[in-house]
Amino acid sequence: MVFKEGEWYNFKIINQIDIPDKGNQFVLQHTSGRKILLPADNYVKYNLTIGSRIDCRVDKINCTGQIFMEPKHPFYTIGDVYTFKVLAINHNDKILEVEDVLGNKIQAFSHKFIDSNIDEIPLRVINIKKGKPLVALPENENNIEIDLGASILAYVDAMVVINNENHYRLSALSKYVSLLKFKHYSSYGFNVGDNIECKYIGIYPDGTLKLEPINPHYKIGEIYQFRIEDFEEVADIESDSVIIAEVLDINQKKCGVKLPNKNYSKGQIINCKVIGYRKGRPQLEIVL
Repeated sequence: MVFKEGEWYNFKIINQIDIPDKGNQFVLQHTSGRKILLPADNYVKYNLTIGSRIDCRVDKINCTGQIFMEPKHPFYTIGDVYTFKVLAINHNDKILEVEDVLGNKIQAFSHKFIDSNIDEIPLRVINIKKGKPLVALPENENNIEIDLGASILAYVDAMVVINNENHYRLSALSKYVSLLKFKHYSSYGFNVGDNIECKYIGIYPDGTLKLEPINPHYKIGEIYQFRIEDFEEVADIESDSVIIAEVLDINQKKCGVKLPNKNYSKGQIINCKVIGYRKGRPQLEIVL
């Protein structure tokens, strides 16, 4: 069974178990027999029960083949606009805090001034992560005048906290804004006031730019040595079995490398070419 990012699948909840280092997990089973774990604590307010069936969207498949599912929200649909209760507006950091229908506090970046006296505001649900909607102002006023893949210089103008996560806030070309999660780029050593070179890879639904800073440790096209820590066998889009080697980068973050065959062992050193970056990690291909 091949799962694809963004697609929906139906599962039966067959068990609930506690796993060391992972916590309380629902065990989901697809009609194909394949089983997936779902962190139960994120969905307490969904009233999920063993024996029931749920629809889940493949939110992400990481570089090592691990699949992350997001169950259908009991109230919100991605792309639709809903009214949210306003809790706070931080004009300095351009952050809006609202409350969703389940009582969760949610923060969003605001690209325009919002009246501090309002009690409610219409917002578009642009995604749902771990049971909470990610929201943005309904109108995206940015007309992007940047070519995809272009290198641009961005300025780190602040550190902000959004939904309990630290972000670098970047400004680019005097009129665009980008938010980078600190956890992905903490090793880069960015400071407020720095100018950093980035690659433009798109735009988010909230109007902020998708930027990937140039990695200070790895250069695209260069070859580096990595040690195989583990293996993961996954199915590719043609349903063929693919072996992924799990390696660690210089910051001890996991990266996946597709192997040509099973003739490799844990602890073996392999040569890999850097073909890109994603969330601060090098994207690798093996050099034979």
